[in-house]
Amino acid sequence: MNPYLLIHQGIRYALAGLLVLLSACAPLQQPTSSSDNPLLSWPQHQQQALQLRHWDIMGKLGIRTPAQSNSARFNWQQLEQQFDIRITNLLGQSVATLSGSNEDVHINIAGRGEFDTLTPNALLKKELGWALPVSMLNYWVKGIPAPDSEAIYQLNHQGRLESLTQSGWQVNFSRYQTLESHTLPGKIRLQQGDITLTLLIKRWSLNHQP
Repeated sequence: MNPYLLIHQGIRYALAGLLVLLSACAPLQQPTSSSDNPLLSWPQHQQQALQLRHWDIMGKLGIRTPAQSNSARFNWQQLEQQFDIRITNLLGQSVATLSGSNEDVHINIAGRGEFDTLTPNALLKKELGWALPVSMLNYWVKGIPAPDSEAIYQLNHQGRLESLTQSGWQVNFSRYQTLESHTLPGKIRLQQGDITLTLLIKRWSLNHQP
């Protein structure tokens, strides 16, 4: 046989073997698909959100009443039924701190004193001119209605809350964000009478407790 032909065939076999070796060593690529992480249905989303009991939220709070139009920052830490909400002005000075549970709320209002109350909404409105529905907001920030009060709501095209009417408040959800397997609100607008509050949630942190 022609020696040049033998050399040519040898090169071909060597290249073929090298390609087989490289393909064997290459990592396997798994196909990706949006169906790998399907969006939960509305009932599944509600159930998942109800299980979320530990978090830390940071963001901005817009406050508008006939007498004022202000912006503030807030930090909300939740551990089971206990919460700690700190509201500061844009300079970092304390405006109000709310801590406790739905049964007993301790409020410290800068320049006005400390209060223990079962009705934080009424107290805040009296002292600051605006109310914060803490017990309801506990659920609204997770994108679901509060379970113990009648609610009328509308879902968006992704099956998440778009608008909600509950306990005299009109609530609109215009932005969502994904964190781990959760779809959580990023912007919430609350209105009751001449009071309008806008929560812009800049950071969610989920604290998984054993």
